[in-house]
Amino acid sequence: MVYADLAVKAKNVEELELAAEAFAKAMIAFSGSVGASKAFKLKRPAKALQCPAPVAPASGNPLRLTGATNGVPVPGGQGLGKLAGKELKVTQGNLAEVEAYLTEFAKRHNGGVHFPENEMMLQRLRDAVRDGKLISGADLAFYTHELHELKNMSRLMKDGKMTFDEAYKIAHPGALDAFGNSPFSVYHPDVIKAVNAQAPGSFNNNWLKFWGIE
Repeated sequence: MVYADLAVKAKNVEELELAAEAFAKAMIAFSGSVGASKAFKLKRPAKALQCPAPVAPASGNPLRLTGATNGVPVPGGQGLGKLAGKELKVTQGNLAEVEAYLTEFAKRHNGGVHFPENEMMLQRLRDAVRDGKLISGADLAFYTHELHELKNMSRLMKDGKMTFDEAYKIAHPGALDAFGNSPFSVYHPDVIKAVNAQAPGSFNNNWLKFWGIE
């Protein structure tokens, strides 16, 4: 059973924590270069993931390819989907996996520098670990999205079957499909506002409407 199955069936925080621990045990240590096929030897999901057709943004600029977004919104559930009302403890091991994955993504798509929205979300997760706080909402959506995505990237890239970018085009919508959450749920509204304050229009009206940002 994959992490997504365990997480969405959890009835309480303890079961969600067990799901996270089970997922962590299923993953090998990230060896540095996510692009190397040998770095991916995780368990195969129960079913193959299909990539939905992209949907153009209703207004504003297209989304950036960041590792949590895929250039344009893809079909997803409403709101937080199966993550609604859930809370989860961030583990140091899983956070390290997410950081390594997004670092590799930044090397490939942003000159080695984390996209500001990713760095802000990672800092929120680091703060949760430091303070021993449970995460929910956008923080949980981002965390579980990246964990599920990198796991499926490993499967798709195994033995050189796909390149990093080819695998990402399938793994990204697959992560949204696993939890049924909206593609606009993966960044916290505080992060959206902070990024738009620095670079207006980075997050278009779809994001603002989703979170009720004026």
